Amino acid sequence: MTRGSCWCKKVQYEYDATPIHKVQCHCVTCQKISGAAFTVNVMVPKSAVKITQGEGDLKNYTQQHILGKPLTVYFCGTCSSNIWKNLHTEETEDLWVIQTGTLDGENGELGADVEVPAREGFPGDRAKWLPQVPGLTTIP
Repeated sequence: MTRGSCWCKKVQYEYDATPIHKVQCHCVTCQKISGAAFTVNVMVPKSAVKITQGEGDLKNYTQQHILGKPLTVYFCGTCSSNIWKNLHTEETEDLWVIQTGTLDGENGELGADVEVPAREGFPGDRAKWLPQVPGLTTIP
């Protein structure tokens, strides 16, 4: 069972599934959502995710992704941590795209080390100063 939470710990969740994808994403939408150069995401079936605390504190916002499809971002209404998102396409409607920085590692492990990316998305939007991570395959 993999667990995660927002910064203030009001929203907590867990999932019991092997991620379908583990992606370091450089798209402009992810940059705007995170305020950073990229996000690291794991995609798991919605049915495998359970909110264990703070469901009432979970807020959402929907806007067009750069791909032209609606994207809904879910975040804590108290601390504003982005927890997961959902790109509304036929292929991804039933998946939560979990932000790995919200994962709670065991024994001091950082959340971003719980699920390590295997792929790199939108490499053309990668910050010019940021090198490609060795070993990641790229997807357009």
